[in-house]
Amino acid sequence: MTIREIANITGLSTATVHRALRKPENSKPEIIKQINTILEQNIVENIGLKKIYIVLPHINEFYTKLMVDLITIFNKHFIQIVPFITHEDKQSEYNFISSIPFSSKIGLIWVPTDTEHAYSFLNRQKNKPVVIFFNRKLTHHTPHSGVFLDNHGAVAIAVEELVKNKHSKLLFINGDLNLQTAISREEGFLFAIQKYSGIESKIINANFHEWRSAYQNIIEHKDIITNYDAIISGNELLTYGILKGLKELQLNIPQDICFIGIDNSFSIESQDLSTIYFSTQQISDQISRIFLDHTHNSQTNSIYYITARLSLRGSEKNSL
Repeated sequence: MTIREIANITGLSTATVHRALRKPENSKPEIIKQINTILEQNIVENIGLKKIYIVLPHINEFYTKLMVDLITIFNKHFIQIVPFITHEDKQSEYNFISSIPFSSKIGLIWVPTDTEHAYSFLNRQKNKPVVIFFNRKLTHHTPHSGVFLDNHGAVAIAVEELVKNKHSKLLFINGDLNLQTAISREEGFLFAIQKYSGIESKIINANFHEWRSAYQNIIEHKDIITNYDAIISGNELLTYGILKGLKELQLNIPQDICFIGIDNSFSIESQDLSTIYFSTQQISDQISRIFLDHTHNSQTNSIYYITARLSLRGSEKNSL
């Protein structure tokens, strides 16, 4: 879309549009919003998509927020969104994927459960769907675009922040190592620990999808919990279990033990817990840009990494 076309639609002068695009910080917020609305509409309308399937392995606050953000972008342009939760069940995933009537009018945002399966639609040369892998990819597949979270770097940020606050005994409660997310986060923790001397650390593995597993681990390891001065939680569900366990042990944050969690939630914010999180809005914006790239060049396949953001609320600092 050209500057003149934007100006004609918005009623702004070409000079105003040019200035807003070149130096948005010097333009009025309402002008930037007006131009962004036109550009976003152009992105989606040019895609020509009729339906986008979103296949996720489970549902939690992060995935719920991501779906809401994606629906906000696409549904207002009359593109149907069809979500499906596999619950990490390979047969369920296969049955659903096989039922999709793939074509160039179909989009797929996909977190694969069965990373070994070779789906034939991925090898199409004509009438290809637009496929975006999110945070997991198949072991064997033709190139497609992907959006991946820098889980490795997210945990490294947490370690760095705790060390900066003079913590030297770090306990990381992570997910089971049957998921790539947990593997990446554990690798990030171990890599970060190696950068510092005199740091004592321990990793306890729980179930990413079950808060009770983290609670049970806290209770089972109650004799060693007090040996550590800070906890890093692998995701928001584990955080809930950790909080329940610490409360039962009468350990307060940050008076008795400090805390940083990976992944954010409204309840975590309300308790002033520091978190490392990924912006679902940033992810959604990137996904919409990928669809636009495919409109201009059907052979465009790119990999994008989303970096974590840090929200400090005081739980990482010893109050004494």
